[in-house]
Amino acid sequence: MQTVYDCYALFLFGARYSRENAERVKAWIDRVVSLPPDREVSVRRIDMIMAHNVLARLGDIRQPTLVICGDNDFCTPLPQSEEIAQAIAGSQLIVLPGGGHLIHFEQEDLFSGYVRYFISAN
Repeated sequence: MQTVYDCYALFLFGARYSRENAERVKAWIDRVVSLPPDREVSVRRIDMIMAHNVLARLGDIRQPTLVICGDNDFCTPLPQSEEIAQAIAGSQLIVLPGGGHLIHFEQEDLFSGYVRYFISAN
């Protein structure tokens, strides 16, 4: 199971972050590996992700919306985040340089700062 999560880390974390924070990435892998495995949940999660497409409904959102991503997100590439933001009228897109899919983990302080600011402004 360790090898699977080593592979997951390759596309969940930005390359620079992984290189410069190998110990934090390893700690994340070790923590995830320590959780009880559930193959059925894992397979269903992948099926759900592959089937999930609500782009056509995003225009129905009428609340202030923050779309925040890393520019090196392999799972949700920047063009997809831009498409999401464009589909939600008045949304705000924040792109954090060098960040991967787990941007909230990689750049926790910066991510949290943007979220706090957005919430306080809205």
